[in-house]
Amino acid sequence: MESSVNLQEPLSYVVWPIVLTGAITAAVLLFFGVCWYLGRRRKMAAELPKVVKPAPMDMGRVKARYLSELADIAGQYDQGKLDVRGAYQRMSRCIRGFVHAATGIRVQNYTLYDIERLNMPELYYLVAEYYAPEFARKSDGDVRASLEKTRSLIERWQ
Repeated sequence: MESSVNLQEPLSYVVWPIVLTGAITAAVLLFFGVCWYLGRRRKMAAELPKVVKPAPMDMGRVKARYLSELADIAGQYDQGKLDVRGAYQRMSRCIRGFVHAATGIRVQNYTLYDIERLNMPELYYLVAEYYAPEFARKSDGDVRASLEKTRSLIERWQ
């Protein structure tokens, strides 16, 4: 028996609603991604502290305090009370404390990347030198040379 009714092919769909839905979803995701990225950049730029001199202080007294702390680290290292890792950790704490006292910036809480963004290259290179002996499984480093570099930076600080 013949019929004049034509049947639709099974599972045949119109493609344009699927493409339109995909394009709208992609546009919304792109919009939110760009907003998130720009907001993050703005927030990171706002977080960067300005280097300002704190209230008037006797810089000589501050330098003397941290230089004596370095001398204490050197003495304890020479006596064998500090290993390489301990000496580098204390040097890092010392220079970060000095910079905080001199500028008011809490570099004790900063990573190496944050210190690089402060635009203090000498401090960045010094702390970068401390990182390997501080965090390596087997700490190797020239403690004497690092102590001298730290001492030199403190003495030259303006």
